Amino acid sequence: MRAVERHRYLLLAALGAALYLTCLGLRDLWFPNEPNVAQVALTMFESGDWIVPRRMGAVWVDYPPFLYWAGAVSSAVFGAMSEVSLRLPSALGAIALALVTCAKGSRWFGPAAGLWAGFVLMTSPQFALQAIAYRPDMLFTLFIGAGLLVYASGAASAPAWTPRIAGFVLFGLAMLTKGPLGLLLPGLVLFLWHGARREWRPLMALAPLGLVSLAIYLAWFIACAVETHPAHVLDELWRQNAARFGSGARGHARPLHYYAVNIWHDMAPWSLMLPLAVSWILSKRLWREPRQQLLLWWFGVFFLFLSAAATKRQLYLLPAYPAAALLVGQWVAAVVEGRAGLAGGERRAVNAALILAVALLAVLGAVLAAAGLGADLLVRRLELEAMDAAVARSLRAPALVVGASALGAGLWTWRALRSPDLPRALWRLGAGIVPLYFLVFSWLMPRFNPVKSYKPAGHWIREELRSEPSFGLANPRKGRAKMAAFGFYTGRGLALLDSEAAIAGFLRDHPRSLVVLAEDAVETVYGPGRTDWHAQVVKELMAGGDRYFVLRSL
Repeated sequence: MRAVERHRYLLLAALGAALYLTCLGLRDLWFPNEPNVAQVALTMFESGDWIVPRRMGAVWVDYPPFLYWAGAVSSAVFGAMSEVSLRLPSALGAIALALVTCAKGSRWFGPAAGLWAGFVLMTSPQFALQAIAYRPDMLFTLFIGAGLLVYASGAASAPAWTPRIAGFVLFGLAMLTKGPLGLLLPGLVLFLWHGARREWRPLMALAPLGLVSLAIYLAWFIACAVETHPAHVLDELWRQNAARFGSGARGHARPLHYYAVNIWHDMAPWSLMLPLAVSWILSKRLWREPRQQLLLWWFGVFFLFLSAAATKRQLYLLPAYPAAALLVGQWVAAVVEGRAGLAGGERRAVNAALILAVALLAVLGAVLAAAGLGADLLVRRLELEAMDAAVARSLRAPALVVGASALGAGLWTWRALRSPDLPRALWRLGAGIVPLYFLVFSWLMPRFNPVKSYKPAGHWIREELRSEPSFGLANPRKGRAKMAAFGFYTGRGLALLDSEAAIAGFLRDHPRSLVVLAEDAVETVYGPGRTDWHAQVVKELMAGGDRYFVLRSL
């Protein structure tokens, strides 16, 4: 065991490489988020304009530019833009944050706690999913998590300016990744941490340190506003932050208890240990130690603030995960090393949590195995369309294998519990879920490509267009949302068309081009009962699970 702890950084890096790096290119960019941001990165990559984010030719400042910069720079290193080059920064950011979490946990609570904290973070389902996705949330989490941990290393009994400034530099990068919350939320954590401890000098220093973060963010913000229109950038900043906090008008409106429900599976199985870890810290009076207080404030502020917001998504809570991992990691290490001092009731609670984890693995395994064995029956009962049916049938083998792996992990852990041997059960639980992740990422998830991807349809359209610079998309209800998905994989311009006259006019003006008509928009465009438009159909395409008709001039 000591050898494992001694080589903990190498082991975590190898685990991250195996789980994340090997799986980056096994599936296409999935609609809606990934193609949207990828199209902006592609525009930067091709145009050389690194200031103003543009999607399909229009200014698009839903996110600040750091994610686009990361994707474009990574693609430049590879020499071309691909799923691997775009997702690589997220994967490397996830591995880096796990290593930083391990390093700080090792220094604060011991090598075993650091190892467990990094492992818990790396194997939390939501964290792992975002590590292999091209979205801003993993880099946002990296900069906030690393910023708080670096800052804390300079806020000891003899405060040092360099780590604290470095922490706020990282918060500035978080702002460049996802906006003002990159400073607001960690700043609130530090304000409450210092304030509760009556550390007035560090508390007063937060305001000037915040100027460091603002300077980094405002340098881009002002440059972008100058290049475009200040009112547009300010309006988008308001709508993406303040307006989304108070209203779910732009989507993702969720109830107050949303995170209290979802965290159980987003961090499973470690979420089962989190209440036990917090209870242990409180009962052993470890909460009096400043770093324990930081972790409690960190997780609590993010959880409560984001719960109060009207707009919620599971991945929004990701920046709180390093704090949760450090809380759980030190507790698991204490249990494994026999330092936890668990009383009878505490030991029974640990047993109950592990039994529940085993039960969840058993249920997951049984459901997946049943789905694999009964795929044909499900297809018939649900009367799935051809594409969905093909995907369901392709899931048979991976579902069976993943199900068997889950059952095996549960049984392996259960045998240690029956001994009874809590430390061994915890080790087996951790080791047993690793193959699950690899199988899900490398085999199960890619099977959903046909109903999530626009790549095959996009490549066919690009080949058909040849030298034509643009094509038409007739989908009045959803066209604006889906234009980037088509645009990224075709590499062509796109005109949104909303009527029969608009289609006819586009094909008249661009006789060598084509129009992609959504099946569910046919009646809106042509009216009910019309069939004469069929003469223009040259092909039917499936993209993102939807059917489209490709029209050409007669």
